[in-house]
Amino acid sequence: MEKNRQMDKITIPSFSEEKKIMMKQDKDEEERGMWMNQREFFLSCLGYAVGFGNVWRFPYLAYKNGGAAFLIPYVIMLLCTGLPLFFMELVLGQYTSLGPNIIFPKMAPIFAGLGWGMIMVSALVSIYYNVILAWAFFYTFASFTSELPWTDCDNDFNTPECYLVQEDKVCKNMSMFCYNQTCLEPDAYCGSVNLVSLNASHCYDPNENDSLVVADGAVHRITPSEDYYRQDVGRYGGMQWELVGCLALAWLIVFACMVKGVKTSGKVVYFTALFPYVVLIILFGKGITLEGASLGIDYYFLKPDWSRLADTEVWSDAAIQIFYSLGSSYGGLITLASYNKFKNNCMRFTHTCLHLLTLSVWLVSELLTLDPRLETDYTAKRTDIE
Repeated sequence: MEKNRQMDKITIPSFSEEKKIMMKQDKDEEERGMWMNQREFFLSCLGYAVGFGNVWRFPYLAYKNGGAAFLIPYVIMLLCTGLPLFFMELVLGQYTSLGPNIIFPKMAPIFAGLGWGMIMVSALVSIYYNVILAWAFFYTFASFTSELPWTDCDNDFNTPECYLVQEDKVCKNMSMFCYNQTCLEPDAYCGSVNLVSLNASHCYDPNENDSLVVADGAVHRITPSEDYYRQDVGRYGGMQWELVGCLALAWLIVFACMVKGVKTSGKVVYFTALFPYVVLIILFGKGITLEGASLGIDYYFLKPDWSRLADTEVWSDAAIQIFYSLGSSYGGLITLASYNKFKNNCMRFTHTCLHLLTLSVWLVSELLTLDPRLETDYTAKRTDIE
């Protein structure tokens, strides 16, 4: 009876009251801002998930951890950790329409610092990510010169270690080695690093046992592009005002894209999210036609090192890469989803983003096949590549 009396006291809101509640929710959404359409949200998530972690870090990890074999722990971690976290953050943001610094105190006050921690991590990451963008602008502006400064070794900043592949081919045809833009006999070439020439292909240290090394890798040499980066872009010392200007430009673009929240960023993503795929496809077509590309693809995909799957470090790298790739636990996904309409289909967006992420990983892996010269097992094949 008591229970029935309590139920009788429950008041059901009238139609006018429900209308007022809905009008208040619409007003709050209008004041906070919302995506103009679902495409803007989808492209924002896509651009957020596909970034430097895919383009630069994944090829290195795949090369380090057994080539195509690394895709197995990567996909498993993607399904077991990446997909649930990605979906959960979208749901939290969309359901509450709140940012990470507010949503966690409301859910569990003891975890109030979790949201602020996400914001701090995002702020720190954005600082060094913008430095990479500054480098990209630097190279873009430098590419408008008549002669690209990273294509030869005749610049003032070049070191003796700089060498051209074409010059090295000419020297090798004469059973010599290219160093400091000069063809050296094996004795002089090995002697430049205090070694002794054993024959036309090997050097050794007479003061140490088992010191036999391949002559190609005995002397440290770098390509013009690497020399340009070390001596001009990544040089330590005084202020490099060209890089300062590029960094200021990067932050100015970020400000312009975010000045009015989703109203401006929602328009920018039509370019920033789709253009990288156009570039990747173009570079992919160019990359697979370059000389030596087949050797890199052979190492990556046709001869995977399955024994690496027994190494826990491989699985750890795969899990870490998932967080880099998707941007989970940074608070960005919660923030993006908080501007959604309440009944938006998050699961559909999650699956589509992850499918395109996998496609981008595949394209980048094919495109950025690392030079087999980095592995001693492939030193003998260097002439095939060059």
